[in-house]
Amino acid sequence: MLEDYLAELEEKVSRYDGDYQPQIAAAPHLLGLLNNLLSYEGLSPEHGDLIRSAIAYFVSPFDVISEAIYGYMGFMDDLYVASYTLRKVLDDLPIGVVEEYWEGEWDLRSFVDEVFETSAGLMGSKTGEILAHLGLE
Repeated sequence: MLEDYLAELEEKVSRYDGDYQPQIAAAPHLLGLLNNLLSYEGLSPEHGDLIRSAIAYFVSPFDVISEAIYGYMGFMDDLYVASYTLRKVLDDLPIGVVEEYWEGEWDLRSFVDEVFETSAGLMGSKTGEILAHLGLE
């Protein structure tokens, strides 16, 4: 089921050519990485819960910044959650382990940090609401 969503997401973001295009275009890659990491046998229960929450937030139509209302910019809160989660995971797991599950073409840590900084900057004071929505704050 998530594979179908990823394919639809890939198709949708491939048509986007506006502000923050590189980050928005990476949405399927970041979501795919989160999904792929769930198969890592060394994943802690805490990281597993965080990753599942991030995936659920990403695919839910009931998030803080809805794509139905805000169009492509509605992906920025999803990208914030994905990059927030991946930064937590990368802080605790060796980068090489996480990179094994990465299908993107960019340097993983740099890209996750870039997406986080961009999306957090755009979300501003909404970051607390987003994390609260996930039960993380």
